[in-house]
Amino acid sequence: MKLSEVKKQLLDSLIPISKEYEYKINKSKFALINKDVDKICSLQFTENHWSTEIQIMPAICVDVIEINAIWSKFDDYISYTFFMNLRKLEDWFDIGVIDWEKFKLNDGDKYCIFNYDKDLVSASEDIQRLFRDYGLRYINDYGHVKGVDTLYNNNPLEEDNPHCAGFQVQSVVGIIAAKLAKNPKYDEIKSIYTKRMKKHKEEDTMDVEDIERFFEVSKYLEKNLQTT
Repeated sequence: MKLSEVKKQLLDSLIPISKEYEYKINKSKFALINKDVDKICSLQFTENHWSTEIQIMPAICVDVIEINAIWSKFDDYISYTFFMNLRKLEDWFDIGVIDWEKFKLNDGDKYCIFNYDKDLVSASEDIQRLFRDYGLRYINDYGHVKGVDTLYNNNPLEEDNPHCAGFQVQSVVGIIAAKLAKNPKYDEIKSIYTKRMKKHKEEDTMDVEDIERFFEVSKYLEKNLQTT
């Protein structure tokens, strides 16, 4: 199977939802993208490819512009403000997540394509269902400052958050969202993230630039934004 043909056929099959919800198909990024005044949302695909099998992993990815604008003062790159595998969202919304480590495993996060006619059609139908039922809900519920604050700072702060690329993102986005949302627990939230970051520094388990970024952002928020 040709990867390029599978990607083309999948994106072509998603034209109905791209038109219905005003998402533009971006072939080079293998994604459907919607740009709004306050956020950029995408249905993003990654893939693994072998001679007889192609695996497609769909994810809902959101950039909240107000949060990313502060991040960009200290780093040119942030993966996304938040994201989650589309196939995981169904469980996350319907049954909740108790065992975060088990939830983050890759089981059930992909579509395996062995033939065009059967597997690709089935994957496309399921992607459209999940996007309508869960992807749009994820975006609408959390695609704003207060939503990001809830997504990051209502979860156990002592644990890694599965909605981002790692604690180096979680800590920075978490305190930015809490500050912008005027979360009354901002000082407590910042204290927990600071304690975790200092532990990473002491144990040398994180890149120095990631550690420095957190403390630089923390100082910037204290100087430039009021919590109340």
